[in-house]
Amino acid sequence: MNRFLFLIFFSGFWLKGNAQSNSAKIRTAPVDVFSAADRRVTIDIVKKQEPDWDEAYGLLKIYVKPTANHYHSRQVGKPMHPLRDAVRYASNLLNTGDPVYQQRAFRVLEHLLNRQDSNPASPTYGVWPYYDEEPLDKMAAPDYNWADFISVNLLEDYINHANVLPVSLREKMKRGIIQAAESIQKRDVKPGYTNIAIMGTFVTYATAHLFDIPTMKTYADMRLKRFYDFTIDISGFTEYNSPTYTRVAMNELARLKKYLLDPEALRMTDACYRIGWQGLASHFHPPTGQLAGPHSRSYSTLMQPDFLSFLADASGGRVLYGKAKPTETNNLLRHRIPGDLVTRFQTLSQPDISIDTFGRGPNPPIGYTYLRPEYTLGTVSQGTLCEQSRPFIAYWGTVEQPRYLRVRLLHDFVDFCAGYVFTAQKEGKALSGISMATNGGDYHPTLDRLKNERFEATDLRLRFELSDPLLLANITLDGPAFSLTDAGVSMRVQMLRAKFGDAVIRVEKGASDQIAYVDWIVHAGPKQLFNLAELNEALFAWVTAFSAAAIPADVFATAQLSPKADETRLSWGNLSLHLSTKPTTKERFRPMGKQN
Repeated sequence: MNRFLFLIFFSGFWLKGNAQSNSAKIRTAPVDVFSAADRRVTIDIVKKQEPDWDEAYGLLKIYVKPTANHYHSRQVGKPMHPLRDAVRYASNLLNTGDPVYQQRAFRVLEHLLNRQDSNPASPTYGVWPYYDEEPLDKMAAPDYNWADFISVNLLEDYINHANVLPVSLREKMKRGIIQAAESIQKRDVKPGYTNIAIMGTFVTYATAHLFDIPTMKTYADMRLKRFYDFTIDISGFTEYNSPTYTRVAMNELARLKKYLLDPEALRMTDACYRIGWQGLASHFHPPTGQLAGPHSRSYSTLMQPDFLSFLADASGGRVLYGKAKPTETNNLLRHRIPGDLVTRFQTLSQPDISIDTFGRGPNPPIGYTYLRPEYTLGTVSQGTLCEQSRPFIAYWGTVEQPRYLRVRLLHDFVDFCAGYVFTAQKEGKALSGISMATNGGDYHPTLDRLKNERFEATDLRLRFELSDPLLLANITLDGPAFSLTDAGVSMRVQMLRAKFGDAVIRVEKGASDQIAYVDWIVHAGPKQLFNLAELNEALFAWVTAFSAAAIPADVFATAQLSPKADETRLSWGNLSLHLSTKPTTKERFRPMGKQN
């Protein structure tokens, strides 16, 4: 090697090593390496977004569906300039390696950073709004998670593309990242909010060590240890068994694994990562290709191709279901299912039971999942009936034609969060009830709590929802019960009690374009005001039986319901529950019961 080449080599080695030595706990030199094939794929992704590029505005302009998240913003049903999409787009532009696209990325990032709340005295300091057109103070409720979601991408762009970023933009990104991290530290999300707990840990950990912020280093170390201790203690995630958010949590753990250098931090992260895979493996139902219930949060009752592709990628193509296939995109967060768990995603030869505790305290939610080759039934001992929750869900059928039964409480045909469902389960049998929380939410558990314990409705009903309208022909109504036989599986549901004040509740079966259902209808007609505090009783209680054989007509003969003061005791064989008969605050629910 001649002297000139040696100096170049040595200088490059020194620069890389010096950058790394700035922090002994994280990687600060570029981590992502792109092959020519990776860059071609990324360029293709960017080209597909070209129709959304608003050159005059300097951001992507994307149509927001009317059904989009309306908890925080009501700017739906029209084209908008979303900032989370903007930062992801900027990352893709940078990753192409194309100077023209990278110039566009600089423009997007400048625009994005100007929209962050940079006032330290503001309650939303460090946070971004959803849309460029809608400032934080105009939102229905600012989403503090946007500090996490956006700064994650900014951090990776800062680390991996510092060599091409203009100096002024790099300084602005540094300031924006620190502001987001300070917001996250101040908010201090606890381990129970799984995906944000991990994401915020990465942001504060990487920010603290990248920019040498001593107080934030101490905080980030504590936060990682706190999440690890909590996860080890309950052997799982509080945001349990979620097709969406378990994957987000796994992504953030993978991101930590990618950048961490500290051996102890890596050990804790690896342990949590394996627990995440164990949770998915113990609940996956290979005969249907579905993640068995219960689900704490889910955006779709049937698994979507992106979740199935996640399994395909993480298994090297060994776990393939539905429309899933190993993706060819440059996945910067590489996942691997632990080798000893792969077969659990491939086959289920005999019945299996998973019982999980999803939190700490005197009465944590307990999940019960029964898996058989013919079907799976999953419930949680206590759970909200909000739109994203699946506290009572069964699957059967095949990978090509999966079926489901889901329980929903609907207020004007939107999931009603003031209802809380409690279930005791033993294999394919379940004893369940719904009590009403006077301080519960309407369409969101916390963002729109009932005012003065009241709500108005033109429609209120309990729905047993089935995945296919063709199943309507298989439903037999029999007084307070209904039964169904389909694809070698039999089920029977019997209502033990259905009361909502003085309402005359009727039972109806039907179907729409996409589902079949059996409804217990409380009200359907002109708008009516309901005051939960004035109701002496608001309770639904039922028993469910699933079987791969015929179910005897007298299967529920021993089920009993015993009212006592403001509580109702339910029992069926070894299953029992105590439920609040009269609406009360959710803190006063006492769903004492057993399943054995």
